Amino acid sequence: MRLRPYGDSGPLAMSFAALENYLLTQGREWERYAWIKARALTGDAAGLAELVRPFVYRKYLDYGAYGAMRELHAQIRREVARKDMAENIKLGPGGIREAEFIAQVFQLIRGGRDRSLQLRSTRDTLARLAELRLLEPDAVREILEAYTFLRNLEHRLQYLDDQQTQTLPSSDENRLKIATSMGFADWHGFLDALNAERRKVTRHFEQVFILPTETQPDHPLSALWRDIAEQDDAPARLAELGYTQPDDIARQLRTMAASQRYQQMPLTNRKKFDALLPPLIEVAAHFGNPDITLNRILGLMEAISRRASYLALLTEYPQTLQRLASLYSSSAPGLQLPDAPPHPAG
Repeated sequence: MRLRPYGDSGPLAMSFAALENYLLTQGREWERYAWIKARALTGDAAGLAELVRPFVYRKYLDYGAYGAMRELHAQIRREVARKDMAENIKLGPGGIREAEFIAQVFQLIRGGRDRSLQLRSTRDTLARLAELRLLEPDAVREILEAYTFLRNLEHRLQYLDDQQTQTLPSSDENRLKIATSMGFADWHGFLDALNAERRKVTRHFEQVFILPTETQPDHPLSALWRDIAEQDDAPARLAELGYTQPDDIARQLRTMAASQRYQQMPLTNRKKFDALLPPLIEVAAHFGNPDITLNRILGLMEAISRRASYLALLTEYPQTLQRLASLYSSSAPGLQLPDAPPHPAG
């Protein structure tokens, strides 16, 4: 019941109209994840599914789902550490939840454009991802093997005392029961196999969810953008990069940093924006018309600064920055940027 709209303070029952209004105005990212597996027990099941579908499955490719799932996973990890739940095969490292997240992040990103991904079953979703080549078949096979192992183990843990638990037993008697029921002669042999399966899940989870910038140190130009308002040597640094009018570029960057649009940007958007500006400054400098290229890019960045989906796309796929700069460098001189570009369609 605590998962209902507005949590403990919300009504136990509400109309479809009230639920729709809640999802539109208050719905959070973790609720999109929860609704993937939700199903109606009675009443107008089809009507409920149609009402919730646009909330869960967006019409555009929603790359912001990566960040939302990362944050949710980080919260779970902190809770696991706080409660010393490393032995929990569902919430602990390499557990059931991580395997489910791998499947469901693709559903949240692409499910609105590909209805074949609008599935409740994790196994069916993973199989479909292999068919679409969104995940390599070998990776899907390993994830499914580990997921099946973990689910079978979860059932046996719950058989022990008929309890809703996912925690490994502590007594030698119950450990031997679990090991033998899973087809192993002893606890140590079983534990080795379990850890191997959990490592598979963790490896694939990290490959899907790792943020490119997390594997790299701060960009060399991060300080230039971060301290642009106070840096007197910014024009000299820009000139070294190849800009022909470094004073104008530095002035433009300072104006952007001091603008109301930037200052009032949502925190999550600003973090992405700040991470993107340094590499864009560097990339634009490599073209024959760096000043014009960066000028156009800054106009675009300002226009999309409140579009989290665009910023997420550029953050998750940094290789698009080179393509973006190439397009703006070769565009006609009179190019006008749109004030509010549409959501990304591909």
